[in-house]
Amino acid sequence: MSRTITLEWPTTGFTKWTGSIGRDEQLIFQTTPPTSFPAGSVGGGSWNLAEDGSGPPCPRQGAVSLKAGDMTEGIDGLGVFVGDQSVYVPFRTSTPGGKHSQPMIQVFPGVPLFFNFENVPDEQPAGVEQFGIIVELDWH
Repeated sequence: MSRTITLEWPTTGFTKWTGSIGRDEQLIFQTTPPTSFPAGSVGGGSWNLAEDGSGPPCPRQGAVSLKAGDMTEGIDGLGVFVGDQSVYVPFRTSTPGGKHSQPMIQVFPGVPLFFNFENVPDEQPAGVEQFGIIVELDWH
């Protein structure tokens, strides 16, 4: 079973969603960056996933992707995670300069993004049906 949630692209700071993920459920967070990035923006941000503290911890697996439901490919092989309880996936919205730029997901204006994840199936605590989570999309 999967559920898609639309998360607005933040104009400043971050957009936050607090809720839960069900046992054996896939969550797909969809957002679309603006059609242009304002001059003077630093040019980066991150997707963040954390436990909300209301229940037992559970590892997650998934990816930030250009495709809804993609859990393994990511964007150019970046943004894929397996077994993390807290997830931080940075991205850039400006083209890096120099020869030694940090490898990071490149986000383009107007191109939809998906933050897809699920609980690691074999590591869900027995008897727990809902796992509280917080998802943030940060951009500056």
